Amino acid sequence: MTTRRPDLRPDDRLPIGEAAKVLGLHRNTITRYIKAGVLKYGLRRHGRHAKFILGREILRFFDAKM
Repeated sequence: MTTRRPDLRPDDRLPIGEAAKVLGLHRNTITRYIKAGVLKYGLRRHGRHAKFILGREILRFFDAKM
């Protein structure tokens, strides 16, 4: 996991892959955190990338881990 706090706005919506890059984790790790209830996600109604994680959730997760 990266040691530098992500530069995100609270309302940013990131697909799982982008959230993984921002946090410096593998996308499978993000998926495991979602299944375990550690990270919350939202669902898009249309489009290929259905799940997204809000910027505020990524920042909350980062602050809790650091």
